[in-house]
Amino acid sequence: ENIPDATDPSLIIDMSDVDRWPEGPFVPDTSGMRTAVFGREDGEAYELLSWVRDIATDGHGSIFVLDADPRSDASSSFKAVHIIDADAQYLGSFGSAGEGPGEFLHPDHILVTDEGKRILIAGRERELDVFERQQTGVYRYLKSWDAHTGSSDACFIRGHVYLLYHDTESGHIIHKYTVDGEYVTGFGEPYKSSNPFVVQSLSDRGKLACIETHGVIGHTSHLLPVLSAYDAHGELLWRLKVEGLASIRQVVEGVTQDGRASMRFGQADRSKKGYGGLTVSPAYSDGHLYLGISISIGDDKRRALVFRVDALSGAFEHIGHGGIPHVAEKGLIARLLWKPESAPQVQIRSRE
Repeated sequence: ENIPDATDPSLIIDMSDVDRWPEGPFVPDTSGMRTAVFGREDGEAYELLSWVRDIATDGHGSIFVLDADPRSDASSSFKAVHIIDADAQYLGSFGSAGEGPGEFLHPDHILVTDEGKRILIAGRERELDVFERQQTGVYRYLKSWDAHTGSSDACFIRGHVYLLYHDTESGHIIHKYTVDGEYVTGFGEPYKSSNPFVVQSLSDRGKLACIETHGVIGHTSHLLPVLSAYDAHGELLWRLKVEGLASIRQVVEGVTQDGRASMRFGQADRSKKGYGGLTVSPAYSDGHLYLGISISIGDDKRRALVFRVDALSGAFEHIGHGGIPHVAEKGLIARLLWKPESAPQVQIRSRE
C-alpha cells in the first residue's frame, strides 16, 4: 500500500506475466573481450579478498576495489581499497581498519572524482573520507567531512556528491553536497505511513545511479518496485513502476506492550512465484539507466531481466537477461564473483 504511481501510464513494466518478456540475449555482451581475475584463495595479503563492497574506475585504466569485512571490530576486520589495472595487476592500496584519519569502520561506497584525482569513501558512518592521488596507485588521506548520518548509497556527478538517507526533519531522502562537504539541498519524498519506523525503513534503504551526461539521479528502494529520476536540482523528472513484483522482505507492523508502534522485517519465500527485487545502475556510461529485475518464476527458478531506460523520459526497452556489473565503460567490464565457501574475486573483461 502507498506505493507511488508511475508519472505516465506508459512507464509501467508489467511482471504479472513474466513470459511476455523473453530472455533475449545475455547482457552484457562480452564476446571478443579478454578476461582477468583479481583475488585468490592463497597469495599476497592484498589478493585475499574478504568482502568486496564496491568497485569503481577512474575511466583511465585504474580500477578501485573496496574490500571491507562488515564486522564492526575494527582491530580484526580487514578494510582497504586496492587499485588494479585491466589485467588485474596490483598497483597499490590505501586505507585500513580503524577509527582514526584515513581508517574505516563501515565503508560501503567508492566515489571517484576528477578522473581519479580524489577518491571519497562513504558508508554507515557520519563522515566521508577523502583521499588524494599522489601518483598512479598511490593515494594519501586528505580530510573527512560530516554528512550528519550514514548513507545507504552514494554517487557523484558534475562536482557534487549525492547521498541516500532519510532525514526526519526535512523529510528528504536524497542529499546533495559539494565534493568538499558543503550541504547544497535535499529532495525526494519518503514513503508515506503513520508508522515512523515504516517510513524510516522504506525510505532509508535503496540505491542511487548518477548519469553524468544528463545530470540525472536515479533512485530505487530495496523494498518498493519503483524507479524515480530527478534532475541535479532535485526536481522529479519521471517515475517508473514495476507491477506484479512482490518484495522478498516484508514489513510486519505491531504494537509493543506499552502501546508504542513497532515493526520487524519478515522474509518471504524467495522461490515463490512473483517475488523479487530491482537494481539500477548507470553501468554502461552511455547516458542511460539500466534496470535489473530479478523475479522468481516458481520451483526455485528465477529470471533476471535487463531494461535500458532513457534517463530524461523514463522510456524503457527490454534488452535481454543477465546481470548488471559494477563497472562497464570504455571497453571495460568489472563484476564481483562470489561463490559459496570460496573467496570473492573481481572479474575484469576488457578490449585491447
